[in-house]
Amino acid sequence: MFSAMAFGPNGLLASGSDGGTMRLWDASAPDAPRPLGDFPTGHTGPVLSVAFGPDGLLASGDHDGIVRLCDVSLL
Repeated sequence: MFSAMAFGPNGLLASGSDGGTMRLWDASAPDAPRPLGDFPTGHTGPVLSVAFGPDGLLASGDHDGIVRLCDVSLL
């Protein structure tokens, strides 16, 4: 189940799950978002917050108050 979502640059959408995983989506066609793949986050519990920064980094936060940064251009 999704617990957090954020729209990013170039039609990207990031989602976080109750299971601690994240997924990137191509949402350039809003009627049919296409999954681009899951990626490891290092979170041990639900991802409660996701946000794209102006530099393209994706920040995610979990239930323990841990914040992780990921450069989505490297995925």
